Formats: sequence, structure tokens, C-alpha cells
Amino acid sequence: MQKRIYGIETEYGIIFTPEGRKTLPVEKAIRFLFEKLITTEHFLNVFLENGARFYQDTGCHPEYATPECASPGQLIIYDKAGERILEDLQIYAEEKIREERIAGKLSIFKNNTDFVGNSYGCHENYLVDRDVDFYYLAEQLIPFLVTRQIYTGAGRSSRPRTGSTTACPSARSTSIRRSRAPRRTIARSSIRATSRMRTVRSTAGST
Repeated sequence: MQKRIYGIETEYGIIFTPEGRKTLPVEKAIRFLFEKLITTEHFLNVFLENGARFYQDTGCHPEYATPECASPGQLIIYDKAGERILEDLQIYAEEKIREERIAGKLSIFKNNTDFVGNSYGCHENYLVDRDVDFYYLAEQLIPFLVTRQIYTGAGRSSRPRTGSTTACPSARSTSIRRSRAPRRTIARSSIRATSRMRTVRSTAGST
């Protein structure tokens, strides 16, 4: 296999469920999560000792980006390390919440959608030459990203307000509105390209 660099970005869902009248805004909950790592009042963004980046992403949720890895096996190790780091930060945040005398449960999710239809999760990035036609590349990638759900997708169970529970092979398919988009702010798409450099990001294949 040709030598290449691998990396994964994972967006985590976060929610605080109160056990009384006093509640905690998610903005403050996520600040408690970062407090052990960073002291700044404004930017929740830090590079960790293992080379990964941990930051608050748009939409007020934590995101963990692995460092550049030399093999898929190394990538898995750093991804699992991110889970352990987040578990440790969650314990610290829960202690801070108790100090505030707020009863409740802080939950962090590594999944793909929430109950109101917001989509987030794991991204994969492909760095390609600027001369490569983006729309041609998308035509080649989309069939692969769609069909691989059959043999690698984690899937999910969906239960609408009316009707029985159904199984969906792709956890994010119901949230994707377009096949491709030049920017993430236009619509949730299966493939998009960044404007700062020619990086193609896939979300359709996330599990």
C-alpha cells in the first residue's frame, strides 16, 4: 500500500439532564469539560500531549481530531485514546458541577444524530491535488461511500413518533440533504470541499 497519512475527526454530543429545578446550560457544561485543559475565557481549543486537537466546534459540542497517523492501526489507537481522554474530562466536569450544587447527569455521546435530527459524528478527509475536478471526484466517491454501509456501517434503529421501530444501515442518511456542497454551511452533504485548501471531506460514510 502506498504510504499515506491518516486522520479522524469525531464530534461528540453533550447534554446535561437535571434532577431538579436547577439546570445547567450546555455552554457552561462544555466549559467545565475543558477547564482541566485550558484556562482561557474565550477559545476552547487545545493541542494535547499526544498531538491531537480537542476543541469546541460550531454547534457547541466537543470535537477530537487525531494527530497525523502512519497506519490504520495507529489511527485506531489514537482514536480510542481520545475516548479515554474524554472520559477523564467528563469525571472532572461532573465534580465541578457538583461543586455548583447542581444535581443531574452529564452525558457525552459518540453517535451520529440526536432526537431532533441534528447530524454530527465522524469525518474522514482526503487531501488531493488542486487540479483534480471536485465534481468528477465526487461522482467516483459517492457510490463507494453509499455501498460500504452494507459491510462496514454501524447503522441505527429509528422509531418515528408514529409507527414501529425500523433499522437503517446508514446512521446519517436521513440527515443528508445534498450529495455534495462547496461549504458545510450550505447543507449537510455527503461530500464537501474546503475553501482554504483542496480537502475533500466525507460524512456519508460515518459510522
